[in-house]
Amino acid sequence: MKLPTVEEYVEIIQSFIEISKTEKESRKLNLPFNSIRIGNVIFLKSTSTERITVIGDLHGDYLTLHNILSKFRSSDLIVFLGDYVDRGPWKDQILTVYTLLKSKLDGMPIVMLRGNHEAPTGLEPAGQDFPYAILEYYGDDAGVLIDLHKRLWDSLPHALVIEGVALLLHGGPPTIKLDSPTNEYLGGVVESRDVLEEILWNDPIEDDVIRKPNPRGAGSLWGRPVTEIALGKINGKLIIRGHQPALKGYSWSHKGRVLTLFSSKIPVYGLDNAGVLSCGVDEISPECGDCIDFV
Repeated sequence: MKLPTVEEYVEIIQSFIEISKTEKESRKLNLPFNSIRIGNVIFLKSTSTERITVIGDLHGDYLTLHNILSKFRSSDLIVFLGDYVDRGPWKDQILTVYTLLKSKLDGMPIVMLRGNHEAPTGLEPAGQDFPYAILEYYGDDAGVLIDLHKRLWDSLPHALVIEGVALLLHGGPPTIKLDSPTNEYLGGVVESRDVLEEILWNDPIEDDVIRKPNPRGAGSLWGRPVTEIALGKINGKLIIRGHQPALKGYSWSHKGRVLTLFSSKIPVYGLDNAGVLSCGVDEISPECGDCIDFV
């Protein structure tokens, strides 16, 4: 696939940002579910057996993305958990972002959540190379596109709640504001940098603690009690997240209550499987092995 021209790229980013702004203001999403967006959190109510597909980190793995969209395009909802850029081939990083935006604008029922590689200034991971990809291919126009991508990342929701079923986010549930109402707890209405940091950076540990310091240098390690509290807020069964490479393309934590998906097969990770969850919403449950698919 050819790279988009500067004009094509600018137009599609601006269109996507405008849709995100409209969704925030109207609270209603153009999805097959009964869905609303309140601030930075999407709430879905499923009343039947809609099919959902959830994809973990891509990191510029355009080939895998292409295969995912081909294989699962009939899904009623396709959710990406963040980390669209960095570490993959430079051209493929651009194609990954452009293809996701274009597919959404063309009517595919896609939700893109924010990952830590789409973080705001001050929360970025080390070694980001996506800006260099933009500079390499767009030269004098790179500055405009880099600024537009920052606005694009800011427009992405932080979490998705399937009420009574699952919480979807990139890193993990916050270990702070545990007594707050669900939307406030997830930083939906009132922007909280601390909450956002944890949503984007947290990792699970098999301890009966609330939190421990995260060796990544951002966010926390969250223990089993936080999983139970977070799921209790939505009467849910499962937390679905990305953020960590998984040897099989997926892994389970907290007695099957936390599912990690990783969907990138770029060489730096050395993984053979891109893990994907794809099943009816009513089939989602702890250790739902029948829901795991591969690309």
